Amino acid sequence: MSGVNKFTEELKEMGFDPEVNGSRVSIDYVIPCGRFNGEKLEMGFEVNGFPANAPHGPHFSKHLMPMKQQGIHTSNFGQGWQHWSRPHNDWNKTDRKVKTYFSFLRMLFNNI
Repeated sequence: MSGVNKFTEELKEMGFDPEVNGSRVSIDYVIPCGRFNGEKLEMGFEVNGFPANAPHGPHFSKHLMPMKQQGIHTSNFGQGWQHWSRPHNDWNKTDRKVKTYFSFLRMLFNNI
């Protein structure tokens, strides 16, 4: 099973309906915590080498933070998307599951 297929299967197990475009995967998402709690958007990931490598991103269909901030750029997901370069530096110390990556994202949302 390819990394993209494994990633999307784990998203489906979590109740999401992922859209796939090559190595790009996106989902409808409601931010569950932090200052953007309740914000509805699309969230995307570049999935290369999963589960050995964490997905790259996240990408958001809305500009949540100013583009000039460190690690926040335009996204190759398309017009209006924003990319937060926030790598999961301890990925190799985890179980390498999508649920674990989402715990990392919740920590990001709680700390901004």
